[in-house]
Amino acid sequence: GKRDFVQMAAHSSRMPRLTAAGMVLALALAAIPAASAGVAKGMWGVAAARATAPSGSAKNLRLRGGGVEYYENRMNLDDSIKSLKQAVGILKVNPEAMYREDMMFFRDYLRTLGVTIDHEPDASRPETVEEVTSRRRKEKAEAAADKQAKQAEEDEMEDDESADVVPEADADVDTPPEMGEIGKEATEEDQEAAAEIRGKAMEAMAAGDHEGAIKLFSEMVGKTPTANALASRAGVYLAMRKPLAAARDASRALEVNPDSAKALKARGKAEMMLGRWKEAVKDLSQGQSIDFDEDTQELQASIQKRADKVTRREARTRAKKLEADKEAQTEELKRRKEEAIKRRQAEVEEEARLEKEREEEGSHAGHNHGPGGHGGGG
Repeated sequence: GKRDFVQMAAHSSRMPRLTAAGMVLALALAAIPAASAGVAKGMWGVAAARATAPSGSAKNLRLRGGGVEYYENRMNLDDSIKSLKQAVGILKVNPEAMYREDMMFFRDYLRTLGVTIDHEPDASRPETVEEVTSRRRKEKAEAAADKQAKQAEEDEMEDDESADVVPEADADVDTPPEMGEIGKEATEEDQEAAAEIRGKAMEAMAAGDHEGAIKLFSEMVGKTPTANALASRAGVYLAMRKPLAAARDASRALEVNPDSAKALKARGKAEMMLGRWKEAVKDLSQGQSIDFDEDTQELQASIQKRADKVTRREARTRAKKLEADKEAQTEELKRRKEEAIKRRQAEVEEEARLEKEREEEGSHAGHNHGPGGHGGGG
């Protein structure tokens, strides 16, 4: 198309003085979208007139009423070419604009020069700027949805995160133990007794006697309800795979001392057993910031991936809810608009009916009091 046009235009007897600038205008005008079609017609006329005008007069042309007239140095060709470059940029986004109905004048002209236009638009109209923007937004949303779906599929293909989770029905003890009195001031005798009890509880733990250890730590909590005593008993519950009981003791210990690293780590491990991955990572991380140890670091790293999966799932759930809320809001607005249109239509119909009744009443009244109607006696 364009190359044939240049060759034809350069040798056509109908355009003996087509300049390089004129050819630039001719080719660039092919790129002007529909919004600039009117300008395209006028500027093409200027370009053609410049090409055929007598020598020395091509610079003195202007548009008037769709025609071309001479004027005194009022048209700046360089500025026009800059505008056409902008039009070409628009065409790159919407090339179908060349084939709109209001650009037919230019396509017809190219055909008169023997140029073959081998591409015509289909029956559908070209996309508007709003349609292009909407389509691209939709494509972006679909790509994001595909990415989320792929991530969800990968999450499901990974190891079963519930394999090591303790069901809540099995995660607690039948009878809650002694929780101690927060703020109680232990006597010297209580402290000495608690120290002796602690030693026995540790021996029971080492021997695998969890029930015995629980009883001894509970006795210790009763005498000295410290964060360390409560966290120690939480450790025994963890060994017994009773994470709810362990979490309860750890939370109680944190009421006594919010900075107890031992209690934070115990609660983090309990939450891990319950499958509360995000909460587990949070408590373990906070405990590590107070008192770091490599074993807890490895444990935290092992559940971080599962916590990340939970975060992604929650994000997808929120996104779905937002989308559902948005659709519901759109439907509600649509419903209200339709109702408003119906009400207004009913009002218009009622106003028309009343107006018709008034006209009919006026017509009857005029008929009764007009010529030939009932008059006075003579």
